[in-house]
Amino acid sequence: MKKRYFVLAAIFLFNPLVSVIDVLPDFIAYLLLMKGLSHSSYAYDSASDAHDAMQKMFYVSFFRVVCALLLPLTDATMALVFSFSFFILECIFGIDAYIKLFNYLSYIEMRCGDERIVPKSEKLKKFTVAFLVIKVVFAFIPDTLALFLTDDTRDFVYNLRMPLYVAFVAIVLVVGIVWLVAAIRFFNIALTKEICEKIEDDFKETTRGRESIFFSKDFMFAITVFGYGTLLLFDLFSRESNYLPDFAFTIVALFAFFFLVKRKHILMGKIEKLFLAISALHIVASVSNTVFSAIFFDKYILGNIGYRKGASEYYLGVSISGAVESVLLFFMLFVFIRMFKEHAVKRITENPRFFSEYSVEGFLEDFSRIYKKKSIITTVFLGISCLLSLVFGFVRPYNEGFVVYIIIFDVALIFYLVRLLLFVYDNVYKMIRKYS
Repeated sequence: MKKRYFVLAAIFLFNPLVSVIDVLPDFIAYLLLMKGLSHSSYAYDSASDAHDAMQKMFYVSFFRVVCALLLPLTDATMALVFSFSFFILECIFGIDAYIKLFNYLSYIEMRCGDERIVPKSEKLKKFTVAFLVIKVVFAFIPDTLALFLTDDTRDFVYNLRMPLYVAFVAIVLVVGIVWLVAAIRFFNIALTKEICEKIEDDFKETTRGRESIFFSKDFMFAITVFGYGTLLLFDLFSRESNYLPDFAFTIVALFAFFFLVKRKHILMGKIEKLFLAISALHIVASVSNTVFSAIFFDKYILGNIGYRKGASEYYLGVSISGAVESVLLFFMLFVFIRMFKEHAVKRITENPRFFSEYSVEGFLEDFSRIYKKKSIITTVFLGISCLLSLVFGFVRPYNEGFVVYIIIFDVALIFYLVRLLLFVYDNVYKMIRKYS
């Protein structure tokens, strides 16, 4: 447990929000807090509760960033829906997360440190919860002025939204700076070198002979990140471009992959290198398709194809790069499905005592049979989805309604891919963690 993770997290948390826009993304702060709590979460139940609560806030904050990227595509009413949703989510999960965090810090002070610091922890806990509420409420209130747009006699009130943002940002910034100073001062006093060393000693004592708990917990986190990332496979087309390009999903997938590589749970064998190579090529193809689309629609519209000189040639780059992107996405996920099974089977084989009292062969046979069935269904929908995306690049100028089929099969692909992930999550890594 290192103090610097808590200090850096505080720096990312003190800044104001503007609707769903977060200049210093909070999800980075929650990753830092999860890192700071990682060792102690194995030794103390209160730290484990705080770690899990921070993980929930990571997902909430991550999708706040995703929604912020979608803001240019929405109107004022949808912005209100976004900000209200995150106001509710952050109040529900955020208050709980900070209460658990400071309850753990109070506990560790009573156990390993100076009990006189506990009142300061309780005081900062109340301040932190109050700051969170102020932060999300002031981000949400200006968007409520969109309600006046439904009344022609009072729609002028909506023009006050920007002045409100400016005023609320100033207020939250002042409160945030005060909170940041108080938080850093508290962490410097509470998380002393002696306490951190004591936590590390308890961590080593608790986990001695329980190595399986490490990789199972890390795999569960990586699978969860990958699972949420599959939502980025959904294609959100406008008349000009796809506002959720697939390279966003690939970046999230590579984050989960490199997380496990860094933790040394995955070694770079042939299939891992193949997955990495295809993923890198997919990012290049997806970015290229986005660039070609931007260049084409800057000069032409789809109706120009076949009528204006040069339109067909420019659009050919969009079609070809989109086709390559779709093919690479298919092979990337195809390789992932195979690699995912290999690592699951390896963990079952290495830890047979968690799956069968006498013999693990029967469990492996059932697992492989069910996985094969689910993976075949997933691959079928993956193939159809990628094929439709490939065809769409060529037929789009003549039939934009074709996108409906892509949306339907994108939803099906996400559903079956997540179902496959959850099958392994529940029946392999969750079992290992449960009985470690």
